Amino acid sequence: MNAKQGNLKIVLAGLLLAILMASMDNTIVATAMGTIVGELGGLDKFVWVTSAYMVAEMAGMPIFGKLSDMFGRKMFFVFGLVVF
Repeated sequence: MNAKQGNLKIVLAGLLLAILMASMDNTIVATAMGTIVGELGGLDKFVWVTSAYMVAEMAGMPIFGKLSDMFGRKMFFVFGLVVF
């Protein structure tokens, strides 16, 4: 195995880890949705909870995108994995 194959395996493992984290994020939100809606007082609040989550996620994307362009994508990728 040469160095390129070793690097390819590390990159592939990192990408697979990112996909796993994204799918876990969606699962966690879906699992917590019952408790959140119950605390807010009814099933009619389901749309508001979903919308608030999506707005918060979409608001962060351009901010972290610009910061990762300025300071490096690898650092922000690792930071996101650690924070998660």
